[in-house]
Amino acid sequence: MTLPGKPSRAHCRVALALALCGCVPAAVAAPVVVSSIRPLALILEELAGDALESRVLVSAGASPHDFVLRPSELALLGSARLAVWMGPALERPLAAPLERSGVPAVALLAALDDAPGADPHAWLDPRAAAELARVISTELVARGLLDAELAEQRLLAFQTAMRARETLTRAALAPRATVPFLSLHDGYARFVARYGLRQVG
Repeated sequence: MTLPGKPSRAHCRVALALALCGCVPAAVAAPVVVSSIRPLALILEELAGDALESRVLVSAGASPHDFVLRPSELALLGSARLAVWMGPALERPLAAPLERSGVPAVALLAALDDAPGADPHAWLDPRAAAELARVISTELVARGLLDAELAEQRLLAFQTAMRARETLTRAALAPRATVPFLSLHDGYARFVARYGLRQVG
């Protein structure tokens, strides 16, 4: 006798047979998209949510200007459906591994139409970050990695968030805009220009 709601032995045998012969579809893994650095991965994750598996290629302790990929990072690159990087102006050591891997890649700085020699740390400017997001979103949709409708919704949300962030940051920095400061790393030109700060060296 089979109790209501309880599968019979026959049902269990059928389910087991289907599983053993591979007839039960396995969960489909999300496509892997690698970002060269964490800031780009954060933008990607805002755009794609859990539709993609976002991985960062250059470890947190390494400089994007000077690094050597470990074997595990090279293997990760080879498994990716797409690589997102700023371009050789920021991550020159990545150019050769990308070319050898054959993985499709989008170099974001090329899409910003910057003047030669412009600061490559574009994500520090919220307006440039919104443009980077647009380029990434377009590439994901074009390659069939993200649904177009979902991509449009998430891109609009990200662009709205960047406008709000710019407003809040400008208000927070306004009282200090005339205070001179030095930086140990020449990577804040876009941030300084956007908020009218006084960097003296």
